[in-house]
Amino acid sequence: MRLAKIGIFFVMIFLIAGLSQAQVVLGVQAGYNNSAFEDQESAASTFSGGVILGTDIAPIVDLGLEYNMLFSSFEFDQAGTTAKISQNLIGVWARWYFIPLPTLSPYIRGGVGYYSGKVELSGNQTGEADFKSAVGFNVGAGVDMPMGLYGEFVYHIVSRELDVSGATSMGYNNWAINVGYSFDLL
Repeated sequence: MRLAKIGIFFVMIFLIAGLSQAQVVLGVQAGYNNSAFEDQESAASTFSGGVILGTDIAPIVDLGLEYNMLFSSFEFDQAGTTAKISQNLIGVWARWYFIPLPTLSPYIRGGVGYYSGKVELSGNQTGEADFKSAVGFNVGAGVDMPMGLYGEFVYHIVSRELDVSGATSMGYNNWAINVGYSFDLL
């Protein structure tokens, strides 16, 4: 199933690249992520990586696709049980450059995506369960720099439910500081 999701993402990339007559960029990014989960006493952090495909639709507006995954899980220890929570994102985003400059171009961004993942328990309680895939949102701000470099802060807003009977929905919000490099594809 995971391979099918990745395949769908890359099909979307090639469709957008083929249909677009504007500048198309492909990029890679890495980030530091921190949790802001509902009812969480302490925060957990991890690292993520991903790919983006973007295109200019106006001089100050970019649209794009992204695939982002955690390199390791958010990890929490509570009452002798360790919970490891993973998350993947396939989504679309828009960036608005409010002061486009040749050296540094700050922007705000918003996006929507398909979030998936799982939780693994070890210690006093053991088990594993997938999250029901959910649509979530993200907002943020960043800056584009010369030669394809960029940095951004992104806050992910997503409500998740385990794919088990009797599970309740919870907020699994998190934030990331990403740095990346993009280059012209077309």
